[in-house]
Amino acid sequence: MNILNIINLVNYILDKEWSGRVVTPTQFNDMLPFVNEELFMEEFKKLTNISIQSGELKTREMISLIDDSLLSPFKKIHSEIGTGVIALPDDYKKKLSLKLTWSERPASIGHLEWVSEYEFQRRQSIITRKDPFQYPFGLVREPSVIWLPHKNATADLAYLRQPATPYVDWAVSNASGETILLESDWYIYHSASNGNLSVRSDGVVLHNDVEYHNPPAAGFSENSTSVDPEYAIEYYIMFVNRILEKAGLRIENDRVAQYSEMQQRKGE
Repeated sequence: MNILNIINLVNYILDKEWSGRVVTPTQFNDMLPFVNEELFMEEFKKLTNISIQSGELKTREMISLIDDSLLSPFKKIHSEIGTGVIALPDDYKKKLSLKLTWSERPASIGHLEWVSEYEFQRRQSIITRKDPFQYPFGLVREPSVIWLPHKNATADLAYLRQPATPYVDWAVSNASGETILLESDWYIYHSASNGNLSVRSDGVVLHNDVEYHNPPAAGFSENSTSVDPEYAIEYYIMFVNRILEKAGLRIENDRVAQYSEMQQRKGE
């Protein structure tokens, strides 16, 4: 999913619906973190509700649902050895499951039962399981995951990572005043001979004589900071529509898709 395609479609629709009104790159970037978070959390909550049966969250079913959802790119496995505790990965967003392989009982593997803080404290104070290695329990107590029995084990944590926040970078043409949206693999080059800034890709000059908000030193280049959304392309229309809502325009997904087709035909 290309960030330039998204902002161009958003502005194409706004121009058609609101007669010339568009969003600037700065306004667009201000909306992106909220849209990114909303899509993630709404999908997570939806899948959580689907996987709850008889009042209990079914972790294996939840993971299966995630594999076929817009959250699938964010599922990761983190393995670490700990004695009742491991640190959460830096990109941690939501827990899924934890498999424990006990070092003092090589044949023993347990899948953690997630419990609340209250339930963890309650079980910790009384003996509730005949074989705690077979029925381990624990919780996320940020910035860590903790479990009982408090014994050394290899912990395989399945979790959802934090998606990268999309961003569109830009430069401005000194000749025309045009805003130039930068692809994620473009860069700004600062000529040491004439002091000129240019937009380039693989050594080819795409735009000459531009202004850039973070110019590199003379003789050096600065990579574009554009970041494409990590959601699969089938969620393109949904993503665009959420940005339109943040801009104050509410239309149906089918209509966004029609505008997308119109824009593509216009560019042919």
